[in-house]
Amino acid sequence: MTKLDYLLPRAVASAAVMATGDGLYGLLAPSTPIAKWTGYQLVSGCGNGLGSTIVSMILSHVLKLSSHVSTAYHCSSRCHGMEKYRPGEPS
Repeated sequence: MTKLDYLLPRAVASAAVMATGDGLYGLLAPSTPIAKWTGYQLVSGCGNGLGSTIVSMILSHVLKLSSHVSTAYHCSSRCHGMEKYRPGEPS
């Protein structure tokens, strides 16, 4: 991969931020203020967001896919399993 696309630092940062956010969940108690647990979710979500596109970036580089194919893969992987939440459909 090129210097700008190198994924190891991004993967390490993603794992560290997500682990930190997930570890903060252990501090939750019934009396925890909403601002704190929202902050914990933001930290964990940022770590997840950093790492969620790594697979599609690797696929697009290794297979030399166009950006449209990579974007379509990423969107379909994020929506996988959501069909059971369609409104008006019996669950």
